[in-house]
Amino acid sequence: MRNGSIRGPRVWASANIIDGPPPEGTGTLRRQRTSIIVDSEDEAHKAVRSLAEKGVDGVKLFERLKPNVAKAAADEAHKLGRPVFGHSLDIFTAATNGYQSVEHSWSVVYTSIQDPKKKHDLDIGRMLGKVDTADVHAQMEPAMFDKIIKVMVDKNVHWSPTWATWFRPLSSHAADMKQRELALLRKPQLKYLPAYILKDTESFFAKYEKMAPEKRNEVLSGYKMLQDFVRRFAAAGGRIHSGSDPNHVVPGYAVHVELEMLVEAGLTPVQAIQTASINVAQAWGKDKDYGSVEKGKIADLVIVRGDPRQNISATQNVEMVFIEGKVMDISYHPDYKNSIPRPIEDRPEQ
Repeated sequence: MRNGSIRGPRVWASANIIDGPPPEGTGTLRRQRTSIIVDSEDEAHKAVRSLAEKGVDGVKLFERLKPNVAKAAADEAHKLGRPVFGHSLDIFTAATNGYQSVEHSWSVVYTSIQDPKKKHDLDIGRMLGKVDTADVHAQMEPAMFDKIIKVMVDKNVHWSPTWATWFRPLSSHAADMKQRELALLRKPQLKYLPAYILKDTESFFAKYEKMAPEKRNEVLSGYKMLQDFVRRFAAAGGRIHSGSDPNHVVPGYAVHVELEMLVEAGLTPVQAIQTASINVAQAWGKDKDYGSVEKGKIADLVIVRGDPRQNISATQNVEMVFIEGKVMDISYHPDYKNSIPRPIEDRPEQ
């Protein structure tokens, strides 16, 4: 995409994840099959240098790293001018270690839980697929929110909740989201996506629709606590940047859903737009050239129909896209050949 051979958005990449050994008794985690596993500070230094030599824009660390190993990796990344993003079971440690951003809403959940055994059991249960990620949020402890928010704001740690991945069926706009999402996935323009995304989306919304009232109320309680954290974090000056797990949702479209949910939680439309523009550029250290419309910055622009400052869903009415000041062809061509091999039809083995 950088050289123009493939049509697509501008991508700032972190490449392979750096992670620690899996917890005892869990075996090899599926997600770790492509990770760089390190267990010492020296190994962490080497892993970061290897990624930097490949030209990555940033480094992503995962929660299995020992605190000292994670710090060694973060220090090496900063020495090489790369921002650090990561999963974390303890945001206080991540902030101390110099993470630019912590990913996913569950990072706040685990950080808030004060009972070590409870935190451990929930963590391992989620990793092994025995506990649903949405269910974990009901275990949040709001009494810790102020402390978490303070350290994140003081240390300028961004946060990417990615909550559309788990909670969009609980949105007050869930019916519209479902209709739009399924219609989008059935368009021929998206035939390059794995078939399992459509199947997963249908079953995902159906799961919530068929959920027993008691269970739904439990999950909803976690979602409402998360909305409260979002409001308080933003009000304190915390920086949110939008994101999604693209293997669970429609890539690109999910960001628009994330923006809708942020506004539903209490952010203004302008604040929501900033989570997908200037805040992201700042987290990656790219805000000198990207993230806002200013003289001298690179003209990567999206032109939409309507005013998203009044109605955030207007971001979905894309009329034109500019990359480096050049109008991009965003129309659909049936004869277009994607140079990236077509993904497999079914969901990969878990």
